[in-house]
Formats: sequence, C-alpha cells, structure tokens
Amino acid sequence: MNHAEHIPPPTQEEDLDPRHFYAAYCFDNAQRHQRDVGVVVSVARSLGYPVRYWWLSQAVDLNEHPDRLIVCVHHPSVSSEAGLDLYEALKEEDGQWACLESAAVWEYSAYGCPADRADSMRQPDGSLLFTQDGERSL
Repeated sequence: MNHAEHIPPPTQEEDLDPRHFYAAYCFDNAQRHQRDVGVVVSVARSLGYPVRYWWLSQAVDLNEHPDRLIVCVHHPSVSSEAGLDLYEALKEEDGQWACLESAAVWEYSAYGCPADRADSMRQPDGSLLFTQDGERSL
C-alpha cells in the first residue's frame, strides 16, 4: 500500500520558496512520541504554519536501520529569526524531539504529506501511526 494514497491534497496553496525556513523536527521510535509529535503539529498549526511529514525511509535506503519520522514546519519568512516563535512555544510545552534540522524546499515538496493532527499520520505502509488510546497501530 502506498503511503501517498492516504493523504488528502493540501487545503490551500503554499508559497514554496527556497529562501523560507523549513524546520524538520525528527523523531526516532515515533510511535512512542505521540504527545511530542502532537505538540509540534498542534502548536505549529495554531501559529498558522503549514506542517508536512515524511519518513526518512522515503528519502534514503536505511539498510534495516530504524526509520525516523520527520515533521517539517514551513516558516514562510526570510528572517534570521524564522521559527523562533515556534521553538520557544514548543519548549514551553516541554516538547521533545531527537534532532532539529533544516530541510530543503524540494524535500518538503517531494516527500511531505500535509499534517493537521498527529492522530491522522500514517506509517510508510499506510497504517495509522497512532491509535486513539495512544498505542501504536498494528
């Protein structure tokens, strides 16, 4: 089953500009971080930022290494402080992630699936990442 088959089209057009900041919050063992993934998505959306996600295995061959969830927030600004408001809000919410990197616009565009809520995110095989009770979907 193809992951992209389960993703609805974006609800609005984004201005994808290579000068914008695309903050990639990375999660190892993502199924154990439903709260943290949810915090990133919900806080970013409440600030008006588009959010997309993808799996590292979509971009590179992991050679049987564990997969990594990448939740990427598009900050449509060329300011050197782009993303700082979100970062500070996430720290106030005690959000945790494995690493924070900068994604390229082509990664965001090519791999990213729109995310409005953590509980609608899917694994690479198309199954839901999280169930209603916070346990990993089987």
